[in-house]
Amino acid sequence: MSLQQLVTVEDLPRTEKFNKDTRTAGAASVEVNLLKSDGSGIPFFINGVRIDGSETGASVVGTGIDISYRHQLERDLRALATTDAMTGAFNRRKMAEEIEHEIQKYLRNPTPLSIAMLDIDHFKRVNDTFGHNAGDIVLKQVVNLARQQLRDTDMLARWGGEEFMIMSGSTDLHGMHVLAERIRVAIAEHHFKHVGNVTASLGIAEYHPGERQENLLKRIDDALYLAKKSGRNQVQIAGFMP
Repeated sequence: MSLQQLVTVEDLPRTEKFNKDTRTAGAASVEVNLLKSDGSGIPFFINGVRIDGSETGASVVGTGIDISYRHQLERDLRALATTDAMTGAFNRRKMAEEIEHEIQKYLRNPTPLSIAMLDIDHFKRVNDTFGHNAGDIVLKQVVNLARQQLRDTDMLARWGGEEFMIMSGSTDLHGMHVLAERIRVAIAEHHFKHVGNVTASLGIAEYHPGERQENLLKRIDDALYLAKKSGRNQVQIAGFMP
């Protein structure tokens, strides 16, 4: 069988280029997916060498190495760089990058962009009373409860400690308020094992044209502070500061 018969359809153009480069340059390499019996692919790194010195009808021999493990390591490293290990939510760095990306996208094609910051009420009391293991379980369950209310296009990140950031594109302030309330209620009505009831406060804001990320986050943080100061277990809307 030729190499073209062994690779996935998506890799045919790269395989053809590899064959051509090997014959004309004498040696080449390529990463392709070799077909398994079920139609899926296994990533291989292939080196090829022209062996007869002729560019017309030249023969090529090659060696292939299964690089599935390397690909898995690369995926794991990317996950470590963008994900909070405790909760599985995105981390602060990834969220900050995505907020800036959405702001730049807004400048090209203005569509509503809203963000919420969530803080678990009296979380220190949970840790002090029930222990840090119980606190960790609460963090994970809060993430799961929030995710159940989100769309696939929404983004959830652990911002720090017991604070979480939620970004929702194509969502105006009213839509974000509805979403934030759903999350707040889901948390308040959930029974946390060994802990009981837990509540959360949220501050929300919609991006304004020309606003810097720092200003947007400051408005959200101020709204969250107001929610905590006003009694907790509520959603507060950020005012606009030009």
